[in-house]
Amino acid sequence: MAKKKKLSKKPRRTAMAKAKSKARRRPVVTARRAAKTRRSQRPPLLADDIPDKVAADYRQLLSQRLPDKQASAQVIANWKKVLRSKPLQDEFWLALAGTQWQLGRLEPAIKRQALTIIDRSGKPPRRRNAAESDVEAHRRKALSKLRGILTSPQPAKKEIRVSKAPSSDADAWPVGEVFAYKLLSGRYVLFHVVACLGDKGTGYWPVFAVLDWVGSDYPRQEEVHRLSLKLDPNSPSEVVWMISVLKRHPSDFSAERIDWLNVRREPHARNIDRGFAITYWKDKLDEKLRFDFGWE
Repeated sequence: MAKKKKLSKKPRRTAMAKAKSKARRRPVVTARRAAKTRRSQRPPLLADDIPDKVAADYRQLLSQRLPDKQASAQVIANWKKVLRSKPLQDEFWLALAGTQWQLGRLEPAIKRQALTIIDRSGKPPRRRNAAESDVEAHRRKALSKLRGILTSPQPAKKEIRVSKAPSSDADAWPVGEVFAYKLLSGRYVLFHVVACLGDKGTGYWPVFAVLDWVGSDYPRQEEVHRLSLKLDPNSPSEVVWMISVLKRHPSDFSAERIDWLNVRREPHARNIDRGFAITYWKDKLDEKLRFDFGWE
């Protein structure tokens, strides 16, 4: 007698079920591949925010009245601790050379370093029929443009404003002084230091009022004296808009976006007897100004 075949407890998957399961998995694979493709297509020249940070660090050192060569040596030493990979090091040298050229301070050694990187990285494909991606073509064109800039006569040496911005919360802000704050858009607003709360032991809380002005360049000093203070749009009564801007961590500060105008006005309030808004530096202050006044 023939043995009966035992039925499997596990139901057999039909072709339709297999197709549905495969379709469900496909978007995950596609998303992973798309993310990997986006990462690989990120332009290697001037990637991320390295140029802005290098320029800000170099300008900050110059604003502290360091000589040109000493400022270069200091920024190089600071970034060597951060940069580990060769591509990021290349980005640093290109950014530093470009910044120095713009400020009329391009040093021969920095220029040679940047040109060596450009000549090494900006070559076209060796084989005539080799396909060149859009990213590679963009990088080669950008490198060629940068080479033309660095080998052209640089502009006259530009003076850097001396920074008066405190480097930490342990330093007091100069009450009565007016400074320009550069928004992310490149435009400027003017802040008036109306109070500095706290003490050296616990740290200081500067309080600012904002002048009723926004523009692409600073107004004249006599005009700054005449500008009125911006009123609080969220208050039913006419009260001056005031804000304290704090730091979440030591690096959360925008000293490179602050220029003191050497203008002193009478403090709006020597003793803060009412509430004021509190926010943080970097993009948070920009968000607050955009939310309250539509400034950006």
